[in-house]
Parts: sequence; structure tokens; C-alpha cells
Amino acid sequence: MMPAKKILAGSGLFSQVVFRQIPVLLASVIILSACAPQESEDNSEPPIPEVKLDTSHNVFVESSIWGTSSTTLRFRTGNVRGLYYIYLNNSSAADMGWGIAPENEGVAGGAGCNNFSDTSDENCTAGVLEPNQSYLIYVNNHSSFYDAGGTLLITMTAEATLLTPDTPTSVAIEAGGRHYYQVIPENDSWALHIITVTSTQSAITGDLYSTNENRDKSHDFSISEHLSMTMLIGHDYILELGEMSSQADTYEITLGRAGEVLPLSVGVPISGTIAPYGDPLAPAATYFKYDSRPLLTFTPGEEYYYKISLTGAGTDVKWRAGEEFFVSNPILWCDNIADVGDEICWMVNGKTDYSITPPPTRPMYLEVYHYDTVSTPFEILVEEFPVPVLTSGVTVSSSIEAGGFRYFKFTSTEFVAHQFNLTNTQSNLSFEVIGQYKTEVSCDNVTSGAGDEICSIGDHYGSATYKIKVQEHDGVAGTFDFTVW
Repeated sequence: MMPAKKILAGSGLFSQVVFRQIPVLLASVIILSACAPQESEDNSEPPIPEVKLDTSHNVFVESSIWGTSSTTLRFRTGNVRGLYYIYLNNSSAADMGWGIAPENEGVAGGAGCNNFSDTSDENCTAGVLEPNQSYLIYVNNHSSFYDAGGTLLITMTAEATLLTPDTPTSVAIEAGGRHYYQVIPENDSWALHIITVTSTQSAITGDLYSTNENRDKSHDFSISEHLSMTMLIGHDYILELGEMSSQADTYEITLGRAGEVLPLSVGVPISGTIAPYGDPLAPAATYFKYDSRPLLTFTPGEEYYYKISLTGAGTDVKWRAGEEFFVSNPILWCDNIADVGDEICWMVNGKTDYSITPPPTRPMYLEVYHYDTVSTPFEILVEEFPVPVLTSGVTVSSSIEAGGFRYFKFTSTEFVAHQFNLTNTQSNLSFEVIGQYKTEVSCDNVTSGAGDEICSIGDHYGSATYKIKVQEHDGVAGTFDFTVW
């Protein structure tokens, strides 16, 4: 073992050598760092210019010259919801336009303005903007030959007066004046909101704006007194009225509602009556709302399909269903009979394609309507059926009604082929095996009468979940067995 004195002596010699070399090491570090390439700050994106809110909470001003193809401005609204206008004064030779959207949505949302394909100014309504939110304005140069330049002015109207439903209000308006009203839908109990404006002398026009569109609807109240539309819950609307006859007057404004949305329980038929077509205050439609079982039981993993039967009407009726409260294209439009007759259609999890879709996460809305000038009674029934899960090698017995459907679900493992057996039928049946993106097989080998339907699919990469749709074609109710091998 080395003596302790020698260890200490060695350590002392080591420390002397190291500390004598420190100045040399520091000098080397300094030289190397000076020679090393420095990270450029030019790669960092410049901050988005802010447009400041003034003290009156209703005016923003930004004057700029844009020499590049486009630029972006950011501003934050105040604590008042309002209808905003953006005026782009184009002082350049370029074709300019602008768009606006909430900052968290990017260019996909919001309003825009590019009405002229030349050097004209671009002045449009930005729509109803929410309070205390950050918005981005995109100023674009649509010309390939000229730099863009101009002045941007953003203004907000005075705070709008809230309209109370079913409360007529008389209002004086000056010549050429403009008034603003706010409509906030309280719930989904009414399908339509109807704004009525009457005056004795003036021609009054109205534009209705919302939080999701820069303008939803324009109307001339001197021609027809009613502005009727469906309004979404969660969106606010502002009506801009303008006096167009250059004379002072007094008008009366009323917010009414029509098309009561009736609650509908699954499995319980309900009667209704459709009003005659042609009266804007009494729509030729009846509206319903129902919740699916997953919504009622809070079990989102369950899957169901639905049969909706509209029967007993004396006119050519139709119905449509959707999750968007009567404002967009329906999920299902049922009009199988071209004249008077029952309208019966099926949906799977609220969808019309039979692919693998999640269960509905919100209420389903139904609109029953016609175009006849007489009223008609009817009955509507929504029936709900579970989608059983099949197990390989286990036979499931089921019933099927005349002209009806049955649905099953089956999950296959990777690289496994399967044979699907529809047997012991009492009428002409067929089935489809539907994957996530397409129908894997359509099995209809027996074209009339009862008979077994047996088809296969090959092995496949990855596990897959299929919907199996069984359909009856003879108009004969009966039973059948289904097995997957």
C-alpha cells in the first residue's frame, strides 16, 4: 500500500500542474468561442404588430404601408360584444384584400373582403366579434407585380340594444339613421326567430350578422315585413337597420319565435300537425328533438341504429335529421315516396353511411315538412336497436321485419380470413360487410325466396372492426342465424 505522504505529495503536484494550466485553458476557450459561428437572429420571425384598443372600446386605427405580399395584424377586443367594420384604403397599384379570424382558428375561420380585383378600396363588415378575444387580420396582396400599401381603419358600432322576445317596441329614427339590435337565442326550444319591422313612411333595410358569418341575411322591410331564420344557440346576432328614404320616421320592431321544438322520447309515437305552406309566421314544418341512449345513460361505448317512421300524413310529407339544429345539410333526408305515403328511413349512430362511426354526442333534431297549402296531421316514431357484437364461432339468432334491417359489429385480428354465414332464413335476405372506409363484401347470391348467404373476406393487415348490415327484400318478416368463422 502506498504511504499517505506519497499520496498527498502526488495530489499536490497534480494541483500545481492543473492550476498553472488554467490561464492557458481559458485563453483557448475564448479563442474557440470567438471563432465559432454565431447563431443569427435574422431567422427569428418578427412579432405580429398589435392594433391597440382605444379608451372608448369601439375604435381601432392602424396606418401602415405594406411592401411585401402580405402582412398580419393582431388586436384584442374590449369587454363589449359588437359589430365591427374594416375599411382598407388602398393607396397602391396592387389588388388588396383582407381576412379576419380568431387567433386560435387561423385563416380557416372568420370573415373576409376582396370584392374588387383592382386597386379599389376593400370595405366590409367583419361581423360580430366576441369580447376579450384576440383576432388576427390578414392583409393580402393579390397582385404579382406591385407592392401593396394603404391605411386600415377598424371601427365598432355602438353597443346594440337587446331585443326581448314578444315585446313590440316603437322607435324614432332620424333621416338616414342607423340602429343596432342584438338577438341572443336562449335555448333550442324554437326553430325560428322572426324579426318584424313596420314603418309608416320610410324604407328600412336590415342586415343580420352573427359570430360565425360576416353577414347571415339581408332584408328589405319595405317589401316584406318579416325576417325569419334559424339561429344557433351559442351565437349572438346583431341586426343593423338603416333608414333609406332620407326622412325621419317612427318604426315598430318585434322579435317573435315560431316552430316550437317538441321533445320526443325514443320508442314512443307522437302526433303532430304541419301548417299550410306559405305563411312565414307559421312554417309548414314541425320540429322535434330526441336524445339517443348513449346520451341518456352516459355510456358512449354503446352503439345503436335507428328507424324513424313518419306515417298517417294526408299530404306529400318529408323529414330530415341532423345534429346541427336545422342550420346545415342534414345527416339524413328521407323522401322515398314521391306522393302521399309513409316515409320510413334508417340511421346508424346518427349517420347514413354504415361505416364505423362514433355514437352521437349531442341531441338529434328532426324536421317534418311539406309544400302543400293545407294542413295535415301525422305520427312519428323513433325506434332504437342495439348493435350486437359478434364472436367468431358463435351463432346469433335474430328476427327481421318486412323490408327491415339488422346490424352487427365484428372485430377481426391481424392476418385472419373469415367466412360470414347467413342461414336458416325465412325470406330473401342479403348482407354487407362494411369496413372503416369501404364495403368489403356484398353478399346476395340468392336473388329470390329464402336461402343461405355465405361469403368470405381474405386475411388483412392489422386488426379491423366491421359493421354487418342484413337487409330483407321479400316483404316477409322472419328470423335468421348469423355466424362468423
